[in-house]
Amino acid sequence: KAIASKGICLLLDFDGTISEIVLRPSAAKPVAGAINYLAILSQNPRVKIFVISGRSKEWLAEKLGGVKAVLIGEHGARGLSPSLRNLFFEVSDFLNTFAQFFPGSLVEVKKSSISLHYRGVGISAQKKLVAALTAELNNFLPKTVSVISGKKVLEIVFSKRNKGDVVREIIKKNQRAFFIAIGADTTDETMFKEVNAMKGLSICVGKKRDSQARYFVKTHSAVVEVLAAIAEKT
Repeated sequence: KAIASKGICLLLDFDGTISEIVLRPSAAKPVAGAINYLAILSQNPRVKIFVISGRSKEWLAEKLGGVKAVLIGEHGARGLSPSLRNLFFEVSDFLNTFAQFFPGSLVEVKKSSISLHYRGVGISAQKKLVAALTAELNNFLPKTVSVISGKKVLEIVFSKRNKGDVVREIIKKNQRAFFIAIGADTTDETMFKEVNAMKGLSICVGKKRDSQARYFVKTHSAVVEVLAAIAEKT
């Protein structure tokens, strides 16, 4: 009923939500059916789609061609402050050196953030990697830089903004809309919280866990089914 009576703001994560988690991050792509339904929804004037991801905006645009959506990359960071520029490159160099000690890890450098993916690292070494890297970063990073732990990835974001901050701004501009948030990672928790406050629909993808999300779906195909249902109702 809510969907039928209001316009919709659809808030989506990318990795683990409309894309499977893959060994090589660059190979990630939307699961079958996701692009089709998102393209249909994006043509509906009563639906606004926002993809909020740790990926870069340019990368998202390449993967979501044909979908009219607002793309918000790097967890909403608004660019690299000049005062942090030197530190950004120091951290990039450090991470590339650090990754050499953990075969299978990959460093992804974006405009305002740097990610170290460790899905390809041996299981026994993953905890050691996270502990060692977190300790090292905490020793020299200022409070203006965030270290975010995701699914087999550590993200160093040169901003204190998070997805919740982004969603609050979207809400201010779309207060009459019905909000639906779908995500899969700990970085989506602030997004779920803001949508819950608007009495919207928050959905987490994967196994049930301690989460702000009010609903869970187990698979990416279930996410496609949710998108199909939204398209049908609107």
